[in-house]
Amino acid sequence: MKRIITFLIILCAPGYGMILPSSAYAAENLIMRGTLVDNPCFIRPGDELIKLDFEEVIDKYLYRYKRTPSRSLKIHLEDCDISVFKEVKVSFQGTENTSLPGLLRLDPGSAASGIAIGIENTDGSALSINKPAPAIKLQAGNMVLAFQAYVQGEPNAIINKRIGHGQFTATATFVLNYL
Repeated sequence: MKRIITFLIILCAPGYGMILPSSAYAAENLIMRGTLVDNPCFIRPGDELIKLDFEEVIDKYLYRYKRTPSRSLKIHLEDCDISVFKEVKVSFQGTENTSLPGLLRLDPGSAASGIAIGIENTDGSALSINKPAPAIKLQAGNMVLAFQAYVQGEPNAIINKRIGHGQFTATATFVLNYL
């Protein structure tokens, strides 16, 4: 269950109406909005932006095995209070690769081509971009949400030996939905 409370505040100066005649009132011109949420855990400082470096990926390795070995991807949660929420579902949101559905497309401006980024659970089961992972039970105190990421060659790029060389980036946003 998501707890979201939206509020609207309109500010006015006290006594404003007593000084000016009623015809001088200005239209409402200041609206403040926000969302108040109940999150049982804090994301460890520094984990708001996680950078995962695949270093050098050898194209011959992709031609042979289709994907790289997985690299660890961890989200650290701190000071979890499980009195309200007991589970969390993580989803990785981003632009999906059209040749490899469920995998993350490279960002525009990447020199490399013919590859995508996959995300999986630590047991190797695939996680699709823009779809929530199975719920994970929250633990009181500190805990780690562990996943893995890998580089995979697009099928046509592998068959035609057309993986483009160069640097690449891919961007996803992780979303925690507490249940």
